[in-house]
Amino acid sequence: MIQQIIEEPESRRSKLLNTFKMAGEKDSRITNYKFWQPNNHAIELDPFKPKIMDQKSTIFIIIRSKSELFCFPEEYLFSSARDYAEIKGLVKIEIL
Repeated sequence: MIQQIIEEPESRRSKLLNTFKMAGEKDSRITNYKFWQPNNHAIELDPFKPKIMDQKSTIFIIIRSKSELFCFPEEYLFSSARDYAEIKGLVKIEIL
């Protein structure tokens, strides 16, 4: 990912690299860049708990949209929002 940021003509290149580098400097386990928050963890999406599933999938879509990489959630190629907007996504999902 770092290599792609360096090679691609990205207007926020310096800001991105500095942000990832500063985050890595705060953690002794990181050698260069840190991309993830320390509290990220897997969450089981239980089909028998649709309220939680809906909440978590909606939060994920909103977070991706706020990254300003695209205007609408369904524009993100790997987003399940594409399937919910009736656009064929790259990742096969089962709509619940």
